[in-house]
Amino acid sequence: MKDNRTGVIYVIFDVREPDKVRYVGLTSVSLNHRRGGHWTDSQRGELPIHRFLRKRNHDRGLVSFQVIDEAESMDELNDLEMGWIAYYRSIGQADLNITDGGGGTRGRKMTDEQKEEKRQSMLGRFRGENFKGELKLSWDKVRDIRRRAQTKWESQHDLADEFGVTQSIIARVLTNISWIDETFDPGTVKPRPAETHANNRQIPVEVVKEIRELRKREWIPEREIGRRYGLTRSNVNNILRNHRWPDPEYNPKDLVTAGGNGNGSKLTEEDVIEIRRRVKSGELQRVVGESYGIGQVQVSRIVRGVRWCHVKEGLDQ
Repeated sequence: MKDNRTGVIYVIFDVREPDKVRYVGLTSVSLNHRRGGHWTDSQRGELPIHRFLRKRNHDRGLVSFQVIDEAESMDELNDLEMGWIAYYRSIGQADLNITDGGGGTRGRKMTDEQKEEKRQSMLGRFRGENFKGELKLSWDKVRDIRRRAQTKWESQHDLADEFGVTQSIIARVLTNISWIDETFDPGTVKPRPAETHANNRQIPVEVVKEIRELRKREWIPEREIGRRYGLTRSNVNNILRNHRWPDPEYNPKDLVTAGGNGNGSKLTEEDVIEIRRRVKSGELQRVVGESYGIGQVQVSRIVRGVRWCHVKEGLDQ
C-alpha cells in the first residue's frame, strides 16, 4: 500500500560554512521535532552526524537545519533524499551521510549509473534555489525580520521584496521552520490587523481576495495556504469554494487545479513540454515559471510528472 504522508528534505550545515552542506535528511514530522531528535541522538550516537553535532553542542546556534524540498508521499520523499544526496556528493558535500538514502539508517544501495541519474534529476529540479535563497539571509537579517514582525504587522510580501527572498522564505522564518531559534516564539508575531471583515470571522476581505488570486495563478495545497495566512484548512477551503465570504463575481472554476490542467491553468500541453525542455536545458525553475505566470513549486511538479502526468513527452522514462 502506498504511503501518502507528506514530508520534507532538509540539510544540515555549520553557519560558519553556509555553502557547505554536511548532511541531507528527510522527515515526515515537523523539522523542529526532527531537529530535537538529532540533538538527542547525538549525545550517545557514534555516526558522523552525531559527532558533528556533539562538537557543537555548546553552541547549537552554529548548526542550521534548512528545508530544501518537499514531497507528497513517502515514496517520493525517499527518491528525493537519494537524489539530493547524490547531487551534493557530486560537488564534494554531504560528507556526513553514510548511506545513499531512501531507506532509513540502512539506506538503499545504488549503482554508479543510478547515482548519476539521481544527480542529473536534481540538476533540473530546484537547483538548490530554495536553499540558496535562504542563504541570502544571515542571522542578523533573520533577527531583524523577526524583531520587526514582533513590533508591528508587516506584509510578508513587502518583507520578501526588501530582503530579496521569496514570500515563502519569510513565512518559514516567522514560523521558525527555518533559521530555527529556540528563543523565538512565532506566537509573538503581530497578526494582520482586523480592518474590514467578511462575515463574522476575523478575516479581512483583502486576505480572502488575495487567497483566491493566489490559487488562480498556481496550485498550492489548502494546508500550505492556511499555514501562510494563519488559517485552518477548512477556512481556506470555504474561501476557495465561495461557500463563505461569497463574491458574486468570483468563480471557483477559474482556480488552478491540483492536476494543473483545470480552467484556472493557462497552460497547454505544448507549454508543459516546453517547460520540461527549458528546465532540462539548465534554466532555473523560478525563471521558467515566471514566464508562464506559475510558481516554482508547480514547475517542479510538472517536470517530475506529479502534475500533467498524462503528458509523457519530456519525462524521464
